[in-house]
Amino acid sequence: MKKYLAVAVTTVFFLLFMSVMVFFMLFRDTSSEEGQLTSGDNPDGVLLYTEDAEELYGEEETLPGRDGFFGIPLQEGVGKEDIEIDDRPMEEMTVISIPLTETDYYYKHNLFGSRDRISRIGSGIADGRMIFEIHTEGICVLTSQIEKRCMYIRYDRPRDVYERIILIDPGHGGEDSGSVAYDISEKDIVSGIAERISVSGDSSTGVFFTRTGDEMVSAKEREEIAKKLDPDLLVTLHTNADESTRITRGVEVFYNDEELKERSEKLADELTRILGSSEKTVMRKKKIPGYESTGIPCIYAGTGFITNRSEALRMATDEYREKAAKALEDLF
Repeated sequence: MKKYLAVAVTTVFFLLFMSVMVFFMLFRDTSSEEGQLTSGDNPDGVLLYTEDAEELYGEEETLPGRDGFFGIPLQEGVGKEDIEIDDRPMEEMTVISIPLTETDYYYKHNLFGSRDRISRIGSGIADGRMIFEIHTEGICVLTSQIEKRCMYIRYDRPRDVYERIILIDPGHGGEDSGSVAYDISEKDIVSGIAERISVSGDSSTGVFFTRTGDEMVSAKEREEIAKKLDPDLLVTLHTNADESTRITRGVEVFYNDEELKERSEKLADELTRILGSSEKTVMRKKKIPGYESTGIPCIYAGTGFITNRSEALRMATDEYREKAAKALEDLF
């Protein structure tokens, strides 16, 4: 009897031990801690980061470091065109995807260099590619270079890069369509305008967006982004709507700073012209909805009445959105 009892106790203990081990392997943290990267393919937590590249490579394979840059070694044959960079400054994160033919390559070739403004790095392998998820300390501007089998990246504060900072806020997004009429949604109109805005050729001005895709960004998140970025000008994009009638038409532009009056009037004139409308409203408001507590110079651009059929159809065209984007660029 004692023999069977001992076997039973041993079996139960073994099963409990294996359950704990399986749970640990499935749910342990795969992000970096104190400069280490670990993943399911690297159960021993091999050190994958060092400050000094010279510690990693011999004379035959030296990847020189660069002051202020973080280095990611690349396999032979991997070029700029093979690397995918999904930079999300407002989410304080960058996702970098690199082709990988040797699954243990990054356990033999460590990451190295400066981790200035980098708070955390996670890694993993998916579909034959190495995925690095880099989290930053606040909103940062990414610079990347590729040279001699190495990708160098660097993060800087926006104010250290640009003389002027503009924040574009396309209203609504995701499940929040905003106003909808004639199968046309407010979120699509303002997204179509925002994605055409650029300041190419002007390296002194940085343009940022509260959203760049069709995602839901709450009013609180937008306000937090504005406070963190502290732009010189914030432009929030919307369409107007009048549910009581289909007749109301025109452009509405509001501003919260007297110094923005002239630019607001010019914007309203241009939006009215390209909309083909004859009515506009330009008015100073002490507080722009959603950004009452920021103290940031702000312009609210209501690009036209979506409930007016002719204006809605006009705002749905690529031609209108391109011209509206250009009118907004002239604000900068």
